[in-house]
Amino acid sequence: MRIFVGNLASDLAEEELLDCFSEFGEVEEIRLITDPETGLSRGFAFVTMPDRQQAREVIGQLHRTSLRGRPMQLEYARSRRG
Repeated sequence: MRIFVGNLASDLAEEELLDCFSEFGEVEEIRLITDPETGLSRGFAFVTMPDRQQAREVIGQLHRTSLRGRPMQLEYARSRRG
């Protein structure tokens, strides 16, 4: 299950997200969206967890909790339109 994570600090590293999410189960992929010119985070990421129940739990537990002083916003990621 793919999770959208918003309101992230611009200097946040993928490893910090991995540490945060792996407490709830296996993390398949983290895709931190960065600005191509600066290399800094654009403030959001996508986290993929293979277990749906763990993904639901992480959304329930981490939505609006603070990471580096900013309340994260978590929700199920919408499918991409081609």
